[in-house]
Amino acid sequence: MTREGSAMKADATLDLLLDLKHDLGKYMVLPIALLPGDADAAALRAALERALRQTRSTRGVTRSAREIWQGFHDELAAVLAPESGLDDLRIAVERALAWEHALSVQDALDRAALERDFHAVQVAIAALIDEARGG
Repeated sequence: MTREGSAMKADATLDLLLDLKHDLGKYMVLPIALLPGDADAAALRAALERALRQTRSTRGVTRSAREIWQGFHDELAAVLAPESGLDDLRIAVERALAWEHALSVQDALDRAALERDFHAVQVAIAALIDEARGG
């Protein structure tokens, strides 16, 4: 591959990661981040529902966090080197998506753990963006 072709591939990879940061990283965290600190259990559960099952709506189409991730995963796996942080991202996303089980039971939600797991997705995406930028 030529230097120009390599640069184009790097730009496309960076664009893909920036889209992932926006579509998944931002919109998965936002419903919970917008809750007041003293939000009750019902509000937290509703925010978790929006974060995981109604993550991103564009042009009348709503996609879940899992759908967004699946849409990006194969494309990322095709362009990122095996030694990249993709495995770290995959682990973080699966941990965050595992919160779906909490929506089917009425157990109390641990907001701090939820925020930690969702924030880890943002951190893993940021690390890949940094790597793609040559950092």
